[in-house]
Amino acid sequence: MASSKLVVNNLSELATEDDLKELFFKEGPVDSVDFESSTCAVVKFRSSKHV
Repeated sequence: MASSKLVVNNLSELATEDDLKELFFKEGPVDSVDFESSTCAVVKFRSSKHV
């Protein structure tokens, strides 16, 4: 299973870690969500899909 990292910009300032985990869970288990600012986050997850 490969590890993936995705930078997500233009988030609502109301977006939470749980919101992003729920959104990206369908791609694979989310390892972490690190907010770089109130509108930008890095989502790290494990994916079994080949991109």
